Amino acid sequence: MLTAVYGLTPVQYGFSFAFGVFGYIGGTILAQRLVGRRGMDGVIALGVLLLALGGLLMLGSVATGAGGAFGVVLSWAVYACGVGLVMPQAQASVMMPFPERAGAASSFSGLCQMLLSACVGLVVGMSSTNSSSPRANGSMRSKGSPRRKTRLERVHAPRRSAPRARRAPHPER
Repeated sequence: MLTAVYGLTPVQYGFSFAFGVFGYIGGTILAQRLVGRRGMDGVIALGVLLLALGGLLMLGSVATGAGGAFGVVLSWAVYACGVGLVMPQAQASVMMPFPERAGAASSFSGLCQMLLSACVGLVVGMSSTNSSSPRANGSMRSKGSPRRKTRLERVHAPRRSAPRARRAPHPER
């Protein structure tokens, strides 16, 4: 989109891609610093707000043409920062109810994420024109899924019973 619609050269595209990656890295660093004070749900909520803001900024930038390529790249960086805030916390919250099956929980979470991404990518690809609006719409439509995922986890997480007390070994007589 950035090269075909906005005419960026490959080098300019590389720098704009790096800008988005820095947004993601910044989000993960920010998440690490905030999780102690706000907790996982607070960091996820902040991340979802940035996801929504990034999606709205991209939609507005594409619809109005404001900012050109820079408007798209900036909104992408805000969106990526939101992903950096949400993903580590969501992954940890997926595994918390199942510590003895963390590998299975992690891989099931990844499967769900990839299936949703494939579906959104399919819809965006099918609606692809020679404009940047399909990508903006795809970003906007997929923003709420991490929050829905954490709500579902709380509702469907198995209840844990109190750990059983261990019996002391019998002394030999």
